[in-house]
Amino acid sequence: MLVLLCMAAVADDAGLTDAEARGKRIYTKGETISGRVITAEIQLSAPPASASILPCIQCHGAGGEGIGDVAPGVRWNLLTEADGHQHLSRRHGPFNATTLAHVIREGVDPDGNKLEATMPRYRMTDADMADLIAYLGRVGMEYDPGLTSDAIRVGTVLPVEGPLASVGNAIRRVIEAQFSDLNAAGGIHGRRLELVVAGYGAESTPAFWAARDLVSRDKPFAMLASFLPGYEQELSELAETEQVPHIGPYTLRTNADAGHFEFFTQASIAEQALALVESTGVNGSRPRVAIVFPDVVGFDRIAESAAARPGWEGRVHAERFAVNAMPTESIIARLVSSGVEAVVFLGSGNELLEFARAADGRDWRPLLLAPARFAERVVFELPTGFDGRTYLAYPSLPDDYTEAGVIEFELLHQRHGIDFSESLAQVAAFTATRVLVEALDRAGPEPSRGALIAALESLDDFSPGLTPAITFGADRHIGSLGAHVLRVDLAAGRLDAEKRWISLAPESR
Repeated sequence: MLVLLCMAAVADDAGLTDAEARGKRIYTKGETISGRVITAEIQLSAPPASASILPCIQCHGAGGEGIGDVAPGVRWNLLTEADGHQHLSRRHGPFNATTLAHVIREGVDPDGNKLEATMPRYRMTDADMADLIAYLGRVGMEYDPGLTSDAIRVGTVLPVEGPLASVGNAIRRVIEAQFSDLNAAGGIHGRRLELVVAGYGAESTPAFWAARDLVSRDKPFAMLASFLPGYEQELSELAETEQVPHIGPYTLRTNADAGHFEFFTQASIAEQALALVESTGVNGSRPRVAIVFPDVVGFDRIAESAAARPGWEGRVHAERFAVNAMPTESIIARLVSSGVEAVVFLGSGNELLEFARAADGRDWRPLLLAPARFAERVVFELPTGFDGRTYLAYPSLPDDYTEAGVIEFELLHQRHGIDFSESLAQVAAFTATRVLVEALDRAGPEPSRGALIAALESLDDFSPGLTPAITFGADRHIGSLGAHVLRVDLAAGRLDAEKRWISLAPESR
């Protein structure tokens, strides 16, 4: 046993020895890799139960930190403290491998005191006991994938060829510049940040394959600002399956659909659409609203979410059409007959133009609302009949910039020779990186993926400098829940200076 403990002390940071790996399975699952049964006795008069029902991790924690006097810490440095331990009703000296095996099996500490009945008595072979104790020599010091004693590996998946290459290059350069500056200043708690880019292009295999290869081959500690249009669901499932935190700029889904390992800094298209719906309500009135959208994965959930919001029951109509095949006239006929007064349009800019021109031709001019990401390019080509009746949603505006954020962003460009092309992508990458760095700092000198997630969920009104303040929580993984809604002045060819921030955030997190 002592030999195994010495092996544990010098094991590579990046992995476990075979004995430690077997011991980890016993500690976390109450099971052995070999299939040998381990039992746990809670009451002497009761039959033994499978240890899988009461694994060590359940009371002593994933890092062996314990729960105060209820379940003391079991990290080796704690167990072997020279002064021993004082518990509520007993005191004992330090453990060694022999006395630790005795307490696990018989519930008797090094000084002969019986432990409380809540501590199970485990029955296992000497070999399995040696493996468990070997792992206790590493618990609390084991690093998650992508983490070493001096580095944190971060991955991103970006287009490096084809029509989107300029976006991918802008994101990569901004992240690399921020990492470079941070590393030059000493890193995060003494660890440098390493960026691994998984690239894809127009003629390569599907973009998602690059994400899959990144996680399996490079094993990043976290992913940052990946850009995979059309593969959002697959990326989400990959993050969940491999338990890799991902901090991204935006998503197509609602907050309720975001996974446990996903964090998005800006309001999604879904939240922008919901904000547009809410913006049509004036003085408690609720007009009849139609959400018109192509048959794209997730867009149907937007309509469902809008219809479920308090006060909007029965007031939201969903109108779906096939991708690149919008039956404009029949849609408008149905909306007119349904008494629709406002339309939230989620199709392309060209489809929006087609819809507005057809509606104008029928002398029907509802409020016309759309996310700026879809409509901004063509909005000033709309028929003049929609002047003052058209609204765009923006997840962020220059008004959200702080002086410190602007200075830092501009100095970053000067120091690293970055131009301002693809500025929206750059702001998104800058913001996501600021959030990751803040969360890593809060996760402490010995981070884990779990600690990173906990740190992200603790962010409350954090200002990244170029977007609205970000708040996450256990049930909130979109940092800025709301959108700016601006009216379009078609006659003047500009957006009105007057705008509204429509918040979707609950009263409390």
